Amino acid sequence: ICHMTDKEPQTFELYIPLLSTALFSFVLGGLITYFQMINLEMFLMNSMGVFITILGLLKIKDIPKFAIMFKQYDPLARQVSLYANMYPYLETTIGLFILSGLFLVTTQIAVITIYTSTTIGILSSLNAGKKLECGCFGGNIKLPLSKVTIFENLTMVLMAVYMLITFVN
Repeated sequence: ICHMTDKEPQTFELYIPLLSTALFSFVLGGLITYFQMINLEMFLMNSMGVFITILGLLKIKDIPKFAIMFKQYDPLARQVSLYANMYPYLETTIGLFILSGLFLVTTQIAVITIYTSTTIGILSSLNAGKKLECGCFGGNIKLPLSKVTIFENLTMVLMAVYMLITFVN
């Protein structure tokens, strides 16, 4: 007889959606790059664009639930409800701009600003000992707010900084 249990998923299992989305983004970014100029900058830009677009689209699925989660740790969302509700559209637009090559300098500055602000909020929440769910995938995939979330955000910030340096030179 098989018994169903409500056992908690293991730590690694919690991050499978994030890891699979990142892997998919890098593979798709690599494929897009293969048919364009093959260089590191294009690979990073395409992977970043795919990743950010996917995250934005997942948030659009249930904006009210995402906004509630996001307001718990993002400093700007906590102050401006409209920002929390518009964030999924903003993120999707940024991802699409990156993929299309439009407004690249402005878009990279937006990535740096938005993801740095959110990272500060995440660090503050974690330092306060809050056990929150990350809104990274919207409200439908449970992912704890953690150091992995900080790593994800800082990776986007560092890639955006690298892109800016590349564009300027």
